[in-house]
Amino acid sequence: MSWVTIDKTWHDTTVDYCDVCGNLLIRRAWEFTGRDGQTLRACREDDQRLHAQLRQYESEVEAARVSWAGRQARGQ
Repeated sequence: MSWVTIDKTWHDTTVDYCDVCGNLLIRRAWEFTGRDGQTLRACREDDQRLHAQLRQYESEVEAARVSWAGRQARGQ
């Protein structure tokens, strides 16, 4: 968990986005390791906490999505 600088050459046109909220990363990123061991880059330190909260409710959100899709398929 630390801030890392995003170094690019003047002609590099690639764009980097926050892995948590999707905001544009310009000069630096907060880098941390997610629950699954993947390294994530975020625009703010608070996004690490947000990522943990979103992962906590991930199974509930997926169950609600499947339930909603089932109702739509039945025409309710």
